[in-house]
Amino acid sequence: MKLLLVHLKKIQLLDIKKSNRPTGIFPNSKSKQFIKENSILGTFICVEKKDVNKDEIAKKAFVIIQNHLNMLKRKKILLIPFAHLSRYLASPKEAIRIIDNIEKEFLARNYYIKKASFGYHKNINLSLSDLVIHGHPGSVAFRDI
Repeated sequence: MKLLLVHLKKIQLLDIKKSNRPTGIFPNSKSKQFIKENSILGTFICVEKKDVNKDEIAKKAFVIIQNHLNMLKRKKILLIPFAHLSRYLASPKEAIRIIDNIEKEFLARNYYIKKASFGYHKNINLSLSDLVIHGHPGSVAFRDI
């Protein structure tokens, strides 16, 4: 699993078109989604083939993301399925299952959490926190689980 964690000042996501790649992909929402958030940890997630048979992968991702949120002293997170971080993608069904399990971990602990739709091409409009410009530690991080 690949995680790109970005402390965002603002983000807007708008579903544009259903994706037809990879083979077998299907949107997890029947209607187009629009998300607009401020001061949130954008977590771009790519689930890989090697993650599929590891039940603990969602918990590992949760711990890594939670630790990052604690470092930033934040409790708002946006999970963004993002296949572009790897060439070794899990099946869409397995990726959705694992991302849903990460979401459940945060919901069980009363975090403010949003999840972008799966299976859509999106317009992504984001603004990095002013702190990122000054280079605060943890403003952008990449993790390979």
